[in-house]
Amino acid sequence: MNCTNLDPVASFALVAIVLGLRSVLGTWVLWRKSNRPIGVDAATSPMPTIHYPPPAFNLADAARIAQSHFGIDGVVTPLPGERDLNFRVDAEGASYVLKIAGAEEERGALEMQHAALAHLARREPGLGLQRAIPNRSGETIITVTSGQGQAHLARMLTYLEGTLWARVNPHSMALLESLGGVLGALDRGLADFDHPAAHRALKWDLRQAGWIRDYVGHIEDAGRRAVVARWLADFETRVRPAMDGLRQAVIYNDANDYNIVCGRNGQAVTAVIDFGDMCRTNVIAELAIAAAYAGMGLRDPIAGICRLIAGYHAALPLSEAELEVLHTLICMRLCVSVTNSAYQKTVEPGNAYLTISETPAWALLEALSAVPANYPSTPIGPPAAIPPTPWPSG
Repeated sequence: MNCTNLDPVASFALVAIVLGLRSVLGTWVLWRKSNRPIGVDAATSPMPTIHYPPPAFNLADAARIAQSHFGIDGVVTPLPGERDLNFRVDAEGASYVLKIAGAEEERGALEMQHAALAHLARREPGLGLQRAIPNRSGETIITVTSGQGQAHLARMLTYLEGTLWARVNPHSMALLESLGGVLGALDRGLADFDHPAAHRALKWDLRQAGWIRDYVGHIEDAGRRAVVARWLADFETRVRPAMDGLRQAVIYNDANDYNIVCGRNGQAVTAVIDFGDMCRTNVIAELAIAAAYAGMGLRDPIAGICRLIAGYHAALPLSEAELEVLHTLICMRLCVSVTNSAYQKTVEPGNAYLTISETPAWALLEALSAVPANYPSTPIGPPAAIPPTPWPSG
Protein backbone atom coordinates (compact mmCIF):
# COMPACT_ATOMS: atom_id res chain seq x y z
CA MET A 1 0.00 0.00 0.00
CA ASN A 2 1.30 3.44 -0.92
CA CYS A 3 0.87 5.60 2.20
CA THR A 4 1.07 8.81 0.18
CA ASN A 5 -2.26 8.10 -1.56
CA LEU A 6 -4.38 7.48 1.54
CA ASP A 7 -7.40 9.67 2.23
CA PRO A 8 -7.69 11.13 5.77
CA VAL A 9 -10.07 8.44 7.03
CA ALA A 10 -7.86 5.65 5.74
CA SER A 11 -4.82 7.39 7.20
CA PHE A 12 -6.35 7.54 10.64
CA ALA A 13 -7.32 3.90 10.39
CA LEU A 14 -3.77 3.04 9.37
CA VAL A 15 -2.19 4.82 12.30
CA ALA A 16 -4.62 3.10 14.65
CA ILE A 17 -3.48 -0.24 13.26
CA VAL A 18 0.22 0.40 12.76
CA LEU A 19 0.78 2.22 16.00
CA GLY A 20 -1.28 -0.27 17.99
CA LEU A 21 -3.67 2.34 19.35
CA ARG A 22 -5.51 1.35 22.51
CA SER A 23 -8.51 3.08 23.97
CA VAL A 24 -7.62 6.15 25.97
CA LEU A 25 -11.21 7.03 26.79
CA GLY A 26 -11.32 4.69 29.77
CA THR A 27 -8.09 6.04 31.21
CA TRP A 28 -9.39 9.60 30.81
CA VAL A 29 -12.42 8.65 32.92
CA LEU A 30 -10.16 7.01 35.51
CA TRP A 31 -8.04 10.15 35.68
CA ARG A 32 -11.09 12.35 36.17
CA LYS A 33 -12.29 10.08 38.99
CA SER A 34 -8.88 10.23 40.64
CA ASN A 35 -9.45 13.99 41.12
CA ARG A 36 -5.75 14.74 40.79
CA PRO A 37 -5.30 18.46 40.15
CA ILE A 38 -3.32 19.94 37.29
CA GLY A 39 -1.65 23.15 38.39
CA VAL A 40 1.47 25.23 38.04
CA ASP A 41 2.85 24.86 41.55
CA ALA A 42 5.64 22.29 41.37
CA ALA A 43 7.30 23.25 44.63
CA THR A 44 6.57 19.92 46.26
CA SER A 45 7.28 17.72 43.22
CA PRO A 46 10.80 16.42 42.51
CA MET A 47 11.37 16.92 38.81
CA PRO A 48 13.95 17.64 36.12
CA THR A 49 15.27 21.14 35.50
CA ILE A 50 13.05 22.76 32.87
CA HIS A 51 14.69 26.15 32.39
CA TYR A 52 18.33 26.78 31.54
CA PRO A 53 19.67 30.35 31.80
CA PRO A 54 21.83 31.02 28.71
CA PRO A 55 25.59 31.57 29.15
CA ALA A 56 26.67 35.22 28.80
CA PHE A 57 29.20 35.23 25.94
CA ASN A 58 29.14 37.30 22.74
CA LEU A 59 30.72 36.84 19.30
CA ALA A 60 33.95 38.52 20.35
CA ASP A 61 34.20 36.21 23.36
CA ALA A 62 33.67 33.18 21.13
CA ALA A 63 36.34 34.32 18.68
CA ARG A 64 38.79 34.86 21.55
CA ILE A 65 38.10 31.41 23.02
CA ALA A 66 38.52 29.73 19.63
CA GLN A 67 41.86 31.41 19.03
CA SER A 68 43.39 31.36 22.49
CA HIS A 69 42.37 27.85 23.51
CA PHE A 70 42.15 25.97 20.21
CA GLY A 71 44.38 27.97 17.89
CA ILE A 72 41.52 28.51 15.45
CA ASP A 73 41.08 31.89 13.77
CA GLY A 74 37.87 32.34 11.83
CA VAL A 75 34.59 34.11 11.27
CA VAL A 76 32.16 33.48 14.13
CA THR A 77 28.38 33.32 13.73
CA PRO A 78 25.72 32.30 16.29
CA LEU A 79 23.84 28.99 16.12
CA PRO A 80 20.57 28.14 17.94
CA GLY A 81 20.45 26.02 21.08
CA GLU A 82 18.48 25.42 24.27
CA ARG A 83 21.10 24.70 26.95
CA ASP A 84 24.38 25.34 25.16
CA LEU A 85 25.48 28.63 23.62
CA ASN A 86 26.63 27.61 20.13
CA PHE A 87 28.83 29.34 17.58
CA ARG A 88 29.97 28.35 14.13
CA VAL A 89 33.61 29.15 13.47
CA ASP A 90 34.61 29.26 9.80
CA ALA A 91 38.38 29.02 9.52
CA GLU A 92 40.53 28.58 6.44
CA GLY A 93 39.81 25.13 5.03
CA ALA A 94 37.48 23.92 7.79
CA SER A 95 34.51 24.84 9.95
CA TYR A 96 33.87 24.09 13.62
CA VAL A 97 31.23 24.45 16.32
CA LEU A 98 32.15 26.06 19.63
CA LYS A 99 29.75 24.93 22.36
CA ILE A 100 29.68 26.75 25.71
CA ALA A 101 27.63 24.83 28.25
CA GLY A 102 25.31 26.33 30.81
CA ALA A 103 26.73 26.82 34.30
CA GLU A 104 24.63 23.93 35.61
CA GLU A 105 26.03 21.40 33.11
CA GLU A 106 28.14 18.66 34.64
CA ARG A 107 31.41 17.56 33.11
CA GLY A 108 30.25 13.96 33.12
CA ALA A 109 27.42 14.77 30.70
CA LEU A 110 29.89 16.23 28.19
CA GLU A 111 32.26 13.32 28.65
CA MET A 112 29.34 11.00 27.91
CA GLN A 113 28.69 12.76 24.61
CA HIS A 114 32.30 12.42 23.52
CA ALA A 115 32.40 8.77 24.59
CA ALA A 116 29.21 8.06 22.64
CA LEU A 117 30.59 9.69 19.49
CA ALA A 118 33.76 7.60 19.73
CA HIS A 119 31.72 4.45 20.38
CA LEU A 120 29.48 5.09 17.39
CA ALA A 121 32.47 5.75 15.15
CA ARG A 122 33.58 2.19 15.90
CA ARG A 123 30.18 0.49 15.84
CA GLU A 124 28.51 2.38 12.97
CA PRO A 125 31.26 3.90 10.81
CA GLY A 126 28.75 4.76 8.08
CA LEU A 127 27.08 7.41 10.24
CA GLY A 128 28.04 11.05 9.87
CA LEU A 129 29.47 12.05 13.25
CA GLN A 130 31.14 15.10 14.74
CA ARG A 131 34.55 14.82 16.39
CA ALA A 132 35.78 16.62 19.49
CA ILE A 133 38.77 18.89 18.79
CA PRO A 134 41.44 19.03 21.52
CA ASN A 135 42.80 22.34 22.73
CA ARG A 136 46.47 23.31 22.75
CA SER A 137 46.99 21.06 25.79
CA GLY A 138 45.16 18.07 24.35
CA GLU A 139 41.97 18.56 26.38
CA THR A 140 38.56 18.26 24.72
CA ILE A 141 36.64 19.95 27.57
CA ILE A 142 37.91 23.26 28.92
CA THR A 143 36.73 25.88 31.43
CA VAL A 144 36.04 29.45 30.32
CA THR A 145 34.83 32.40 32.37
CA SER A 146 32.15 34.90 31.35
CA GLY A 147 32.35 38.62 31.86
CA GLN A 148 30.21 38.16 34.97
CA GLY A 149 32.80 35.81 36.45
CA GLN A 150 30.74 32.64 35.90
CA ALA A 151 32.70 29.51 34.97
CA HIS A 152 31.42 27.38 32.06
CA LEU A 153 32.60 24.23 30.32
CA ALA A 154 33.30 24.59 26.61
CA ARG A 155 34.18 22.35 23.66
CA MET A 156 35.07 22.57 20.00
CA LEU A 157 33.57 20.06 17.56
CA THR A 158 33.89 19.57 13.83
CA TYR A 159 31.12 21.10 11.73
CA LEU A 160 29.11 18.75 9.53
CA GLU A 161 28.23 20.19 6.14
CA GLY A 162 24.72 19.74 4.82
CA THR A 163 21.23 21.18 5.03
CA LEU A 164 19.27 21.17 8.26
CA TRP A 165 15.92 19.34 8.19
CA ALA A 166 14.21 22.64 9.05
CA ARG A 167 15.42 24.11 5.75
CA VAL A 168 14.48 21.18 3.50
CA ASN A 169 11.14 21.44 1.73
CA PRO A 170 9.31 19.23 1.05
CA HIS A 171 10.01 16.35 3.43
CA SER A 172 9.49 13.47 1.02
CA MET A 173 8.45 9.97 2.04
CA ALA A 174 11.92 8.76 1.01
CA LEU A 175 13.53 11.38 3.25
CA LEU A 176 11.36 10.32 6.20
CA GLU A 177 12.31 6.69 5.67
CA SER A 178 15.95 7.74 5.48
CA LEU A 179 15.63 9.51 8.84
CA GLY A 180 14.17 6.37 10.38
CA GLY A 181 17.06 4.33 9.03
CA VAL A 182 19.69 6.68 10.45
CA LEU A 183 18.06 6.71 13.88
CA GLY A 184 17.72 2.93 13.84
CA ALA A 185 21.40 2.59 13.01
CA LEU A 186 22.24 5.10 15.74
CA ASP A 187 20.36 3.10 18.38
CA ARG A 188 21.81 -0.13 17.04
CA GLY A 189 25.26 1.32 17.57
CA LEU A 190 24.42 2.53 21.06
CA ALA A 191 22.87 -0.79 22.15
CA ASP A 192 25.97 -1.81 24.12
CA PHE A 193 26.94 1.71 25.26
CA ASP A 194 26.42 3.00 28.77
CA HIS A 195 27.75 5.83 30.90
CA PRO A 196 27.03 6.95 34.48
CA ALA A 197 25.88 10.37 33.24
CA ALA A 198 23.13 8.77 31.11
CA HIS A 199 21.22 7.86 34.26
CA ARG A 200 19.84 11.29 35.07
CA ALA A 201 16.79 13.45 35.58
CA LEU A 202 15.99 15.09 32.24
CA LYS A 203 12.82 16.85 31.15
CA TRP A 204 13.12 15.41 27.63
CA ASP A 205 13.24 11.79 28.86
CA LEU A 206 9.81 10.38 27.98
CA ARG A 207 9.90 8.05 30.97
CA GLN A 208 9.85 11.22 33.08
CA ALA A 209 7.19 13.04 31.03
CA GLY A 210 4.80 13.16 33.97
CA TRP A 211 6.51 16.36 35.13
CA ILE A 212 4.21 18.33 32.84
CA ARG A 213 1.25 17.71 35.18
CA ASP A 214 2.34 20.62 37.36
CA TYR A 215 2.87 22.96 34.39
CA VAL A 216 -0.15 22.31 32.17
CA GLY A 217 -1.81 25.31 33.80
CA HIS A 218 0.50 27.57 31.79
CA ILE A 219 -1.44 26.58 28.64
CA GLU A 220 -3.96 29.39 28.34
CA ASP A 221 -6.63 27.69 26.22
CA ALA A 222 -8.90 25.36 28.25
CA GLY A 223 -9.62 23.10 25.28
CA ARG A 224 -5.95 22.57 24.64
CA ARG A 225 -5.31 21.89 28.32
CA ALA A 226 -7.94 19.15 28.06
CA VAL A 227 -6.13 17.58 25.10
CA VAL A 228 -2.89 17.42 27.08
CA ALA A 229 -4.73 16.06 30.13
CA ARG A 230 -6.22 13.27 28.04
CA TRP A 231 -2.83 12.05 26.81
CA LEU A 232 -1.27 12.49 30.23
CA ALA A 233 -3.98 10.24 31.68
CA ASP A 234 -3.30 7.47 29.15
CA PHE A 235 0.43 7.83 29.70
CA GLU A 236 0.24 7.59 33.48
CA THR A 237 -2.33 4.79 33.73
CA ARG A 238 -1.37 2.53 30.81
CA VAL A 239 1.80 3.45 28.96
CA ARG A 240 4.26 4.42 31.70
CA PRO A 241 3.74 1.13 33.61
CA ALA A 242 4.19 -0.80 30.34
CA MET A 243 7.48 0.98 29.60
CA ASP A 244 9.17 -0.84 32.49
CA GLY A 245 8.90 -4.07 30.49
CA LEU A 246 10.27 -2.67 27.23
CA ARG A 247 13.85 -2.33 25.97
CA GLN A 248 15.98 0.32 27.58
CA ALA A 249 19.34 1.72 26.50
CA VAL A 250 21.18 5.00 26.07
CA ILE A 251 19.59 6.79 23.12
CA TYR A 252 20.26 9.98 21.17
CA ASN A 253 16.88 11.43 22.23
CA ASP A 254 16.74 14.67 20.23
CA ALA A 255 15.89 14.24 16.53
CA ASN A 256 14.45 17.72 16.05
CA ASP A 257 14.39 19.92 12.95
CA TYR A 258 17.63 21.69 13.84
CA ASN A 259 19.60 18.57 14.75
CA ILE A 260 19.01 16.51 11.60
CA VAL A 261 21.47 17.07 8.74
CA CYS A 262 20.48 16.18 5.18
CA GLY A 263 22.56 15.96 2.03
CA ARG A 264 22.72 19.12 0.01
CA ASN A 265 20.01 17.86 -2.36
CA GLY A 266 17.72 17.12 0.59
CA GLN A 267 17.06 13.56 -0.56
CA ALA A 268 18.55 11.69 2.40
CA VAL A 269 19.56 12.21 6.03
CA THR A 270 23.32 12.08 6.48
CA ALA A 271 23.83 12.82 10.19
CA VAL A 272 22.44 14.08 13.47
CA ILE A 273 24.12 16.63 15.72
CA ASP A 274 23.92 17.73 19.37
CA PHE A 275 24.00 14.72 21.69
CA GLY A 276 23.22 16.85 24.75
CA ASP A 277 19.89 15.17 25.55
CA MET A 278 21.26 11.63 25.64
CA CYS A 279 19.94 9.49 28.46
CA ARG A 280 19.18 5.92 29.34
CA THR A 281 15.49 5.36 28.66
CA ASN A 282 13.18 3.24 26.52
CA VAL A 283 14.51 2.68 23.02
CA ILE A 284 11.05 3.27 21.51
CA ALA A 285 11.26 6.87 22.77
CA GLU A 286 13.79 7.59 20.00
CA LEU A 287 11.18 6.89 17.35
CA ALA A 288 8.41 8.70 19.24
CA ILE A 289 10.49 11.87 19.50
CA ALA A 290 11.48 11.73 15.84
CA ALA A 291 7.86 11.17 14.78
CA ALA A 292 6.70 14.11 16.90
CA TYR A 293 9.04 16.44 15.05
CA ALA A 294 9.01 14.88 11.58
CA GLY A 295 5.20 14.78 11.48
CA MET A 296 4.92 18.55 11.90
CA GLY A 297 3.85 20.36 8.76
CA LEU A 298 3.29 17.24 6.66
CA ARG A 299 0.26 17.13 4.36
CA ASP A 300 -0.42 13.62 5.64
CA PRO A 301 1.45 13.17 8.94
CA ILE A 302 0.11 9.64 9.40
CA ALA A 303 1.61 8.43 6.14
CA GLY A 304 4.86 10.21 6.93
CA ILE A 305 5.09 8.65 10.37
CA CYS A 306 4.45 5.25 8.81
CA ARG A 307 7.43 5.70 6.48
CA LEU A 308 9.60 6.86 9.38
CA ILE A 309 8.63 3.73 11.31
CA ALA A 310 9.42 1.56 8.28
CA GLY A 311 12.90 3.03 7.96
CA TYR A 312 13.65 2.57 11.65
CA HIS A 313 12.25 -0.96 11.73
CA ALA A 314 14.45 -1.97 8.78
CA ALA A 315 17.55 -0.89 10.72
CA LEU A 316 16.45 -1.95 14.21
CA PRO A 317 13.37 -4.19 14.38
CA LEU A 318 10.59 -3.15 16.75
CA SER A 319 8.44 -5.39 18.91
CA GLU A 320 4.65 -5.34 18.89
CA ALA A 321 4.73 -4.29 22.55
CA GLU A 322 6.79 -1.22 21.59
CA LEU A 323 4.40 -0.34 18.78
CA GLU A 324 1.45 -0.58 21.15
CA VAL A 325 2.72 2.40 23.16
CA LEU A 326 4.16 4.41 20.27
CA HIS A 327 1.08 6.47 19.42
CA THR A 328 0.68 7.73 22.97
CA LEU A 329 4.42 8.38 23.29
CA ILE A 330 4.39 10.50 20.14
CA CYS A 331 1.51 12.52 21.54
CA MET A 332 3.16 12.76 24.96
CA ARG A 333 6.32 14.15 23.37
CA LEU A 334 4.15 16.79 21.71
CA CYS A 335 2.46 17.45 25.06
CA VAL A 336 5.85 17.95 26.68
CA SER A 337 6.84 20.33 23.89
CA VAL A 338 3.74 22.54 24.06
CA THR A 339 3.72 22.59 27.87
CA ASN A 340 7.41 23.47 27.93
CA SER A 341 6.82 26.27 25.41
CA ALA A 342 3.93 27.68 27.42
CA TYR A 343 6.09 27.78 30.53
CA GLN A 344 9.26 29.08 28.84
CA LYS A 345 7.37 32.06 27.45
CA THR A 346 6.77 33.19 31.02
CA VAL A 347 10.43 33.04 32.10
CA GLU A 348 12.35 33.90 28.91
CA PRO A 349 9.94 35.65 26.54
CA GLY A 350 12.68 36.97 24.26
CA ASN A 351 14.11 33.56 23.27
CA ALA A 352 12.20 32.55 20.13
CA TYR A 353 14.12 29.26 19.82
CA LEU A 354 12.47 27.93 22.97
CA THR A 355 9.01 28.16 21.37
CA ILE A 356 9.93 27.64 17.71
CA SER A 357 7.93 24.41 17.39
CA GLU A 358 4.88 25.45 19.40
CA THR A 359 2.44 26.18 16.54
CA PRO A 360 3.22 23.09 14.40
CA ALA A 361 3.34 20.94 17.54
CA TRP A 362 -0.21 21.91 18.45
CA ALA A 363 -1.39 21.26 14.90
CA LEU A 364 0.08 17.75 14.90
CA LEU A 365 -1.10 16.97 18.42
CA GLU A 366 -4.65 17.95 17.53
CA ALA A 367 -4.52 15.91 14.31
CA LEU A 368 -3.28 12.79 16.10
CA SER A 369 -5.84 13.33 18.85
CA ALA A 370 -8.59 13.13 16.20
CA VAL A 371 -7.96 9.40 15.80
CA PRO A 372 -11.02 7.75 17.40
CA ALA A 373 -10.09 6.99 20.99
CA ASN A 374 -11.89 3.64 20.96
CA TYR A 375 -10.78 2.53 17.51
CA PRO A 376 -10.20 -1.25 17.71
CA SER A 377 -6.56 -2.19 17.42
CA THR A 378 -5.52 -5.12 15.30
CA PRO A 379 -2.18 -6.90 14.96
CA ILE A 380 0.23 -5.07 12.68
CA GLY A 381 0.99 -8.27 10.84
CA PRO A 382 1.90 -11.92 11.26
CA PRO A 383 4.59 -12.72 13.83
CA ALA A 384 7.16 -13.07 11.07
CA ALA A 385 6.68 -9.39 10.21
CA ILE A 386 8.48 -8.40 13.40
CA PRO A 387 11.44 -10.71 13.95
CA PRO A 388 12.98 -11.02 17.40
CA THR A 389 15.38 -8.16 18.06
CA PRO A 390 18.91 -9.11 19.11
CA TRP A 391 19.83 -6.99 22.12
CA PRO A 392 22.80 -7.05 24.47
CA SER A 393 22.13 -8.69 27.78
CA GLY A 394 22.81 -7.03 31.10
